[in-house]
Amino acid sequence: MTDISIRPEFSRPLSLRRLPRAQSHSFEHVASDVEQTALARVFDAREVPRMRMEGTIAPLGEDGWTLQARLRATVIQTCVVTLEPVTSRVDAVVKREFVPGREDRIDELDPDEIAEPLRDEIDLGLIAMEELALALPPYPRNPTADISRYAPDDAELDDERPNPFAALVGLRDKMDKDA
Repeated sequence: MTDISIRPEFSRPLSLRRLPRAQSHSFEHVASDVEQTALARVFDAREVPRMRMEGTIAPLGEDGWTLQARLRATVIQTCVVTLEPVTSRVDAVVKREFVPGREDRIDELDPDEIAEPLRDEIDLGLIAMEELALALPPYPRNPTADISRYAPDDAELDDERPNPFAALVGLRDKMDKDA
């Protein structure tokens, strides 16, 4: 069960108990200005000027639910080379299945599976945040950034760094003589 005292920065809880199982249900959630600011802090970004997830949740079998949505976001990150702003645009398809009987084996689930444990409530905002975190580049880089000027030449590396295993070779030779 979800702890309602701790809500993510972009929270859109949906009570599955209140949804009629006879039809699918559409949703559209857009981050407010306050949420965009909070999301920028979470993603260590300069700005999140846009985040929207829209889709449907529909009955799956007797007790399950299936979520199909589209996440669109714009995130302005900092280039890891030049420290200039880098704009990342995310347009991701989101598919999840919520199936009863998986609650006890959450640790055994394959990370590539889209099936998740069925709970009384799912947070569509948290799912959007998870998908955005997976879609963002971990090391954003401006396409015009020239990283070669920051990387040392191979010759410099060989000359400046002693071999860390050289001392072990000497120790092995000494042990061989003593044996």
